[in-house]
Amino acid sequence: MMRFLLLPVLALAMLQPADAEEKIITITVNQYSQAIIGRDTLTFANLSKELENRLWRHFLGTGKSYDRIVLNFTRGVTRAIRVSAIAAVKSAQHSALKLISLEKEKKLFEDLEPDKQDKIRKQFPVLFQQFS
Repeated sequence: MMRFLLLPVLALAMLQPADAEEKIITITVNQYSQAIIGRDTLTFANLSKELENRLWRHFLGTGKSYDRIVLNFTRGVTRAIRVSAIAAVKSAQHSALKLISLEKEKKLFEDLEPDKQDKIRKQFPVLFQQFS
């Protein structure tokens, strides 16, 4: 009898991943003011929109968020290029936050009650990630 009770529990435990893989967007920025995400090479003007689309599509597809964004800078990248790349990423984060907030709560993030803002911050940490 005990065997029949433990069998479904063991089967469910085997189906659950032991440690979920972290979802990361890696952006490599080169000295020519180009951003590379996977196989895509983008200008900074296109980086913001492409990153916003990736964050939004991931939310629509899974209901979840990426865990983080990694910015890598190649040798020879000037301070001005770094600042521009970070500004493009921040713009994408802000736009995705607006879309997700409107979808989930039917309000802009700034107009939400503090407890709902905290909930979104916890559920979508990538939208609040800081870069230096």
